Amino acid sequence: MAGKTWEELTIQDNFVFGKSMETAPEICKWLLEKILRIQIKELAYPEREKAIDVRRDSKGIRLDVFVKEIDGEYSFDLEMQVIGHDDLPRRIRYYQGLIDMDAMDKGHFYWMLGKTVIIFICTFDYFGQGRHIYTFHQRCDEDSSIELMDGTTKIFLNACGTLDDTDDDLKAFLDYVAGKQVNHPVVNRLDSVVQKVKRNKEWRSEYMRYEHELAAREHLAREDGREEGKIEMILELLRKNQPLSFISEVSKYSVDKIAEIGRMNGLAITK
Repeated sequence: MAGKTWEELTIQDNFVFGKSMETAPEICKWLLEKILRIQIKELAYPEREKAIDVRRDSKGIRLDVFVKEIDGEYSFDLEMQVIGHDDLPRRIRYYQGLIDMDAMDKGHFYWMLGKTVIIFICTFDYFGQGRHIYTFHQRCDEDSSIELMDGTTKIFLNACGTLDDTDDDLKAFLDYVAGKQVNHPVVNRLDSVVQKVKRNKEWRSEYMRYEHELAAREHLAREDGREEGKIEMILELLRKNQPLSFISEVSKYSVDKIAEIGRMNGLAITK
């Protein structure tokens, strides 16, 4: 969560969450088993903030915690979500697409794609039904007994659930995420790991660098947006045959630069 000091961070913040899972992979395995109600033999070491940039011109992502089942077919992505974006379902769809593209080496067949589970751990109830867990698979509209079997599962956890719809272990974890006092052996262990992460001076420095980098990226994005808006304004004024001197005055661009922008966009420009 951008803008927080190191001292303010909790398990809700993706940096601390990722470092905690990296420090205690046995807790990551325990959590996945509780969410999915399955037994996992062994997981590869959690990969925190795995970056996926499939194309130079596409929006990349950084996964909070990405782990794979050793000698199995499952991959798991766990994401901490503290802001209730309206586009959360489309966000999870985009993550799925990029994970699949990252997994597909050139020449691989579609049937070689493994099974993936994407889990959004939310501090809010996106669906408003009071459930602690919402699990989604692709099913036929005409016959809900027919599942598409595309190997994907999408799960939304709700830290403020009210229904009796999961076991006490997962409830204890979600209560901890929600900031409540919890007395549970594994969650107590997780809290001690979080405190260990917070005492790590190297990770504190890493977080500060991360925050500075994030602030710089956000600044550049705002600048890029302003630049794009200014170019659109220039093109609109050119299409209306406004004098180059006037466009230069309002845009603060030189006449030569304005003429170049016009020509690059197929407009006949005469000075």
